This record gives sequence, C-alpha cells and structure tokens, in this order.
Amino acid sequence: MWRDEGHRPEEEEWVEVFATTDPVEGEILKDLLESGGIPVRTRSLRVGPYPVNVGRMGEIKILVRRHDRPSAEQAIEEFRKNARLEEETTRREEPPQ
Repeated sequence: MWRDEGHRPEEEEWVEVFATTDPVEGEILKDLLESGGIPVRTRSLRVGPYPVNVGRMGEIKILVRRHDRPSAEQAIEEFRKNARLEEETTRREEPPQ
C-alpha cells in the first residue's frame, strides 16, 4: 500500500486499476486519467536501459486513490471500448489487398 502525506486516511490508499506491458498504453491511460482530474501513480519493475522485459517484470501498474477507483475504471473501460471500435472501423475502411 502506498500513502501520500496530507490526506485523510480513507484517501491515502492507492489501488491498482490497470496493468499493461505496453509502455505507450500505460502513458496514454495515465494522461487520460490525469486529464480527468484523477491523480495517478505508476509502478513497474522494468529495467530501464534494457528494451526486453520478461513476464510480470515488464508490467506497468496504474494506481489511483481508492475513492477515485470507480471513476478511473469507467474512464479506462470507455477508452478501451472506443479504441476497439476505432480499430474495427479502420480495418473495414482499408482496401483489400
């Protein structure tokens, strides 16, 4: 459990709302949540200078304060749903090869 100074106890607990091995996806989701006013922390065991990470070592965890969890999960779900729809639309618009 991670804690911040200056918050009431019920606001101090940070919880995981998403995990990914894709650093770009992690940054996009972090930016999405922060732009919606939800503070975010990320945790990772990635080894910085090396591009290859194995299994959970390469996982990036997105954490939010417990009371922000429902809003964060909803935002992530909507984002991922829209991304899938956009991908499907793009595939349909590509000419056959």
